[in-house]
Amino acid sequence: MGLSNGELARDKWLRRAIIANVVLGLAFVVSLVFFAWRAHFQIPYMDDWDWIASFRDSETFSRSLWQLHNEHLLVIPKLLVWMDLALWGWPGYLTLVSGVLAHVAVAAVLIDCAFRRFEPPIALLLTGSILVLIFLTYQLQGLVFPAAVMFPLVTAFATVAIWLVDRAGDAASAARRRARLVLSAAATLLAMLTMTNGLALPFLLAAIAFQVRLSVRTVVAFVLLGLAGVALRYLIGGLPGSALTSSPLSVATFALAFLAGFVASVSAPTAVALGALSLAWTARCTWLTLRRGTARGAEWTLIGIITFGLFSAALAAPSRAIFGLNNAAQSRYVILVCAYWAALLVLSVPVAGLRGRAGRSLAVVLPALALIALPVQLLVGLVWVAKADHLQTAALTLAAGVSDDDWIWRLHVLGEPVVRPGFDVLAARHVPFTEFPDRGLVSANAGSVGPLCHGEIDASDPNLISQSSTGLRIAAHVRERGDRLLITDADHRIRGLARPAPLVPYGRAYANDFVWAVVTHLIRPSDNSDQQWQGFSAPGSGGPYVAELRSANGGLICRAPVKCCSAPPPRTPLRILVGADAEHR
Repeated sequence: MGLSNGELARDKWLRRAIIANVVLGLAFVVSLVFFAWRAHFQIPYMDDWDWIASFRDSETFSRSLWQLHNEHLLVIPKLLVWMDLALWGWPGYLTLVSGVLAHVAVAAVLIDCAFRRFEPPIALLLTGSILVLIFLTYQLQGLVFPAAVMFPLVTAFATVAIWLVDRAGDAASAARRRARLVLSAAATLLAMLTMTNGLALPFLLAAIAFQVRLSVRTVVAFVLLGLAGVALRYLIGGLPGSALTSSPLSVATFALAFLAGFVASVSAPTAVALGALSLAWTARCTWLTLRRGTARGAEWTLIGIITFGLFSAALAAPSRAIFGLNNAAQSRYVILVCAYWAALLVLSVPVAGLRGRAGRSLAVVLPALALIALPVQLLVGLVWVAKADHLQTAALTLAAGVSDDDWIWRLHVLGEPVVRPGFDVLAARHVPFTEFPDRGLVSANAGSVGPLCHGEIDASDPNLISQSSTGLRIAAHVRERGDRLLITDADHRIRGLARPAPLVPYGRAYANDFVWAVVTHLIRPSDNSDQQWQGFSAPGSGGPYVAELRSANGGLICRAPVKCCSAPPPRTPLRILVGADAEHR
């Protein structure tokens, strides 16, 4: 089936290619975990605010727990965010760890399939490619954004449930078979309470149970579980309101683009074509398995994972197609797509392994593709870091008491009315980013003569360019290094706060703006002789305003006058992602 150890020893280049692919796969794992930690949103974002606001009291929370959100029943994700808030305040780490472990679980099942299907050399080669696909930084949104953790979770629950049913078919004893089926049912229930596509999982498991010759009682039990889930979803939310809003053609093309979502951001037509090809190949592989009558090593696990990906695309398309094909490129969907492609890869490798021409070509193509993708992997990770830093600056508007619509929009597109209830919940918990204990106090350095900062500090008035703001935006560059930049008004009261500036210096930023900023920074690194700062200040009693650069322990480093108050500079972001929608996040 595969290459013998003796043949492998004589073929050094092949062995090196396998090792290189595994090493590259591990590099993708390390980079995803690193960027997940570094870019983990320290500030609540979009749906997080609604969920946090529902934690104000037990009655509101219990009602929100079972409410549909974007037509999904998200019980498990909401419970995880609630536990995060209860354990840590914000940010929480349970959703982050759960998301990473979900990726590990999906990869582990696929690697098990590779080793069950092939001898070690080809299985190791495929292991590297599985790690590349499952640990792409393009899918970081499901890790850094707590309210998007349902995507890796539902993928993991479904993958494990499918694997357990398949393994139950070859269990050596009735007790082991029963244990695997019970665990599979538990994972299925978790998937159904995580996201709507989980409702399709019991029916898929019933089909797999039938194919691996489990009892009729098992098949019927999964069907009944599926019917109960669909009935519960209908009782809670009725029929999806957006199910019939798009034409059949747009729904079909969206579903195909969904299957190649990581390509759709560059070219939607290419994604549609690639999705159609993958669908045709899936149909061929499934037909050959059915015609043969007996599975060859983990085939039903692989077909089950692929089919769950198809179900996910089919369920997402009716409600999301109205937003256009580029919406299929949303990074939160990609873990579903990557599991689909990884399973299709393992299923498609020829049984001859590395002996045939096609198999040996894989030993060249797979490491080469991983090597080409590695710089993109790192670039995308840096883009998510830029997004996280940008959110931290946006949150300064809340701490400084400034209602700046252009920046608060970054926290939630509906603005402060949606953000404020969640912010109040976090402030009651004394979450660090909500705290600005110096605000409104007279500066301890009032009247003293401190060293003068080297650099410039400007205050701009957004209202001068028809942007709504109750305060001033602070932009500074000073040579001295510090921890905080505080702004005092004419009465020497502290009214403003600034932090080291993110790469994107304006609030209403889109995905293209972050990519442009990161690429520009990599090509032309900024002069680090001056530290850049960005923040907000309430007007207070007006100017003259003075900035105080403080150290981590609160000591004064230097002071500087603030130039007040021009219009914010215009911005002209470049369009880097040629196929992406500006709303893609």
